[in-house]
Amino acid sequence: MVDPLTAWNCDTCHGPIDVVGMGLVTWRDSPQGRHDFRIVHKVSCDPGKEHGFIGSLDLPFLLGVDGLVAITSLASLGPLHAGPGGTPRADGIANIDEFVDLLRRLQLPYYEQARPFFADQQDRLLDDGMNETFAYLPSTLQRIAERGEREVS
Repeated sequence: MVDPLTAWNCDTCHGPIDVVGMGLVTWRDSPQGRHDFRIVHKVSCDPGKEHGFIGSLDLPFLLGVDGLVAITSLASLGPLHAGPGGTPRADGIANIDEFVDLLRRLQLPYYEQARPFFADQQDRLLDDGMNETFAYLPSTLQRIAERGEREVS
């Protein structure tokens, strides 16, 4: 299994992005906010502005603690930018579930490796009594990924 947070599946070609510097996170903007977040190979798989993908950031910029700051700034500018009595916000997120999925892909160890197996293992996870927190712990995600890889091979 690939080490966590070192490789991602391209949302365009579905091939591995195993050189972090070759990855790009891109999204569309609309009046409702940012949406349709994708991790893609930089250059070769970037859907580009001609397909409505206005925003993008290099993958390395969104990793680690500094990356967590950068990605959460897409959702909210935070209280330092609100001013006295103001409301801190950025352009907004149109679909919170899409945004959280991206956040997990970039920040949670083993989430990307486990993700392809979620549909196949959903019933088993529910039978094991996994709640909305336990299911996303890195140790749980690692077990999901390892079990899924064993079942595929």
